[in-house]
Amino acid sequence: MGKPRQAPRRSHLGKPIVWFYRLEPDGRESAFGVELQKIPDQLERFCDGFREAFEYLPDHEVTGQSRPRGQDVVIIGPRLDFPDTPFSSGAVEIAHQIGFAEVTRVEQFHCYSVPSGTSHKKFIETLEFDSRVETIYEKLPLTYQIIRRPPKVRYIDLLGKGRRELNRFNKQYNLGLKDWQLDLVEQIFRAYDKNPTNLALYNISQMWSDHCWHILFMLTEFVIDGVPIEEFLIDILKEPFERLKGTSSDNTEIVLSDNASAITGKRVKVLQPKWAGTL
Repeated sequence: MGKPRQAPRRSHLGKPIVWFYRLEPDGRESAFGVELQKIPDQLERFCDGFREAFEYLPDHEVTGQSRPRGQDVVIIGPRLDFPDTPFSSGAVEIAHQIGFAEVTRVEQFHCYSVPSGTSHKKFIETLEFDSRVETIYEKLPLTYQIIRRPPKVRYIDLLGKGRRELNRFNKQYNLGLKDWQLDLVEQIFRAYDKNPTNLALYNISQMWSDHCWHILFMLTEFVIDGVPIEEFLIDILKEPFERLKGTSSDNTEIVLSDNASAITGKRVKVLQPKWAGTL
């Protein structure tokens, strides 16, 4: 079983990264970049111990050197605009729990060899990844610290080129706005006789997202077994609580208000410190 022999890849811009490589059943190679606060005194011992974290299946073999690939490779990994990812936060927490305190970030990249006779662009179109949180790399990064420059404010030419510009921007930047939402955006900006900026559309996308607006609960029409449901999901969920109103069993203070609920509880003793800073 191969050991990571590769020295940490260093950059003057950030912390060193130690790379581990694992061949997957589908032929791609996973590259795990482990960022360290500093290089351990016993690097080989660190690599031997940490390698096992990526060998959780019997057929997994992790090495410190990438396997030979063709010249044309597509690498997909997390967007480094984010200071952390769910994968990394969980991996770092586990690393700290088992004694690898020097680990500050762990990210996974997927390396695909482009088949012979297939164009680079066409091959990318066959890959499934979430472009909102993942992106394509030409090579593995030397550092996770990037210089963040805010995007320039620019106008989308709705008045000059029409609705297709809104559709194009919505698709290109994965805003997730539905057709009826784009109708409203177009109506609003045409009423003011002005073009929307990229910043305005980013904000609208965030405010109208399911996360903020709960569209699934309040505005989505459901069809079950071919039969349209007249009520929205929020009304169906609230219905049992509505039936309890005015009865002795009604102890509900808030019912799905911004998806939050609260009930009236019993009086209980509360633990309080006898002196400030103590229990």
